[in-house]
Amino acid sequence: MADKKIKILCVCGCLSGNRTFTENLKRPLDSFIFVDADYIFIESEDYSIYPPAKWRKISMAAETLWVIEQKVRGVDFSVYDMVIVQGFEVAWALKGRIKGLPCIMFNDATPTVSHQLIL
Repeated sequence: MADKKIKILCVCGCLSGNRTFTENLKRPLDSFIFVDADYIFIESEDYSIYPPAKWRKISMAAETLWVIEQKVRGVDFSVYDMVIVQGFEVAWALKGRIKGLPCIMFNDATPTVSHQLIL
């Protein structure tokens, strides 16, 4: 079992400053010989590939949740040992799927700002 790699899913944003963070996360993960990492990147193009209903556009958080939910549709989370997410909205969108899995969340907002964005 010592040869078994840790299977990690990373769901990260690539919008604005998040792209730099994502690149800085991906580089070391890809260099670890004991890690097998898969990535789902949330790109600006995804908002046109998965257009949300008009009511979701009232809130950026609701629109983003829709896009993330569409990007992870069909992903089998049970094959992963751990999930790394970037941003509260990613964690929120995945909360039902990642239950019971060890998770790391990187967040570039304070809990107060995140709560205000959700509202």
